Amino acid sequence: MAARRRAVERAALRRSAIDRVVSGVLVVVAAAGLMSVLPGSSQRAVSRTTCRVATLGLGTCGDPGLDLTDVALAPPRCLTLAALDSALPEVRVRRLVAARGLVVTISTARSGDVVVQLGDAPQPAPPDVLAGAARTERPVAEGVDVPAQAEWFLPRGQGLDELVGGVQDAEHQVVQRRSALGLLGTLLDGDDRAVPAPTLLYGSLDPARPLWPRSEQEPARQRPPRTGGTGSAARVPGRSGSAVQVAAGRPAVSVFNRISRTSALVVPMTGSLGGQPTTGTMRVVRDPAGTVVSVLLAVVTPGQAVPGEPRTSLPGPAVAYVQVPVRTATERELVAAWLAGTGPAVVPLDGLLGLRAPQADDQLESFLTRAATVTVLRYGFADAAVLADRVAAELRDGRRQDWEGVRLVEAGEVDPTSSGTGRRVVADPACRT
Repeated sequence: MAARRRAVERAALRRSAIDRVVSGVLVVVAAAGLMSVLPGSSQRAVSRTTCRVATLGLGTCGDPGLDLTDVALAPPRCLTLAALDSALPEVRVRRLVAARGLVVTISTARSGDVVVQLGDAPQPAPPDVLAGAARTERPVAEGVDVPAQAEWFLPRGQGLDELVGGVQDAEHQVVQRRSALGLLGTLLDGDDRAVPAPTLLYGSLDPARPLWPRSEQEPARQRPPRTGGTGSAARVPGRSGSAVQVAAGRPAVSVFNRISRTSALVVPMTGSLGGQPTTGTMRVVRDPAGTVVSVLLAVVTPGQAVPGEPRTSLPGPAVAYVQVPVRTATERELVAAWLAGTGPAVVPLDGLLGLRAPQADDQLESFLTRAATVTVLRYGFADAAVLADRVAAELRDGRRQDWEGVRLVEAGEVDPTSSGTGRRVVADPACRT
């Protein structure tokens, strides 16, 4: 009787053990099915929670991710700023700090495109890659190094989670290896993402070398004249009144986008406007074939930027953005010959900002006045030197942001005309503050 009872008990224990195994398998299958339909962030949250429960909170199981959700940038306050967005998009900048100190700076444009900067330590000067200088590495988190003078351009913000998560995972691996429960944490929370390569690479160019080398295969007879005159005399700003030219002895900055395969060259400018010394910055963009597709010039002046500009009661400097699209083959030849001249490239301002009719034999000035759109923004009680540095950084980065704490008192626009004459500045009352 006792033997029969023990056999029944053993059978019941076997059935109980089998039921527990089957229940465990069903729970694992159900959890796997649930994980398969969850987004990546939720999967990592479940994995992190499981790791902490299994290790009693003693293991290194990662940190919660940053809140990368964003709200769309508000529409521009006026049409003038909306038109400027096409050449120099406005962005909203957010600075996020992770639990272990990782600093992520996110710049979001109205189009949804995102530029990400990692770390907040000062960066070295851009390397002269054409001269053979190597791009150094810089630390952004513990055990995580990224190339210096590099950023991440993410169209429509795609890949932002992977980028930030990859840096956090790489940092977590370093911390996890030092933990006594590192092996268990690795098994339970080992979904490590790789840090993608940066897509915006900055470099410098030696000012002693030509910034725009002329193609030796281009016949001289096909090169259109740069200005109404010939030789170096036509390139001296003082001969034609107001003008700016490439600043001698100051390096230019090159920007290469590995996604769009486009490149930009940003050069500092100096000269005079209306008899007053002025500074500026020029950004020349080339397509993947190396052809110039647009020129953007920004000139900062403490006085009047354009004749007919509305007068304001608040003193302050102004910046004039000159947008020049380059569309046809003839325009490309003209711009290439202008930039790759024997001396520093000169931008005549009498027609662009002086609103004067171009000379009949000056092909360059005629093209600029017919194609350029000028946007003038005036700020109240701002320092002209600070504005010049700010504008130079804008053209270097290819984006701008609202100047908090400084009042934009006036905005106006000069539209191009087919004849190059009759141009005038039109104030935008919606931009007045």
